[in-house]
Amino acid sequence: MPSLKTMTVEEAKAEIALLALQGDALPAAREWLNRTTRISRPEGQWDGGGRFYPAPNEWRDCCDGIRTPSRAYPYSLWAHVHSATHVAALYGETPAVVRRAAKLLEIVEGSAAEHL
Repeated sequence: MPSLKTMTVEEAKAEIALLALQGDALPAAREWLNRTTRISRPEGQWDGGGRFYPAPNEWRDCCDGIRTPSRAYPYSLWAHVHSATHVAALYGETPAVVRRAAKLLEIVEGSAAEHL
């Protein structure tokens, strides 16, 4: 695997094509990118104190170790459900694979935006 820093657009497209054949790395990467840019939002509820709690279908084992929201830290779970670790768990992938797939998508889509 070539380094992402030196990777050409063609190499990125080839690796994306391989990832598309193996599991859910690309959909997970797309969801992570969408969550980090607030294009999509996780399911859940905000309480009267401004604390976020994920919906049951959003909850994964990785959420167990996150601080319970409080008035002092109302966004602890909100920040977590936007992380690569959480989105990877939603899709059954590893965070490293999701991050790499997201960078590949940024390489390819960044080159497409330059041509507009």
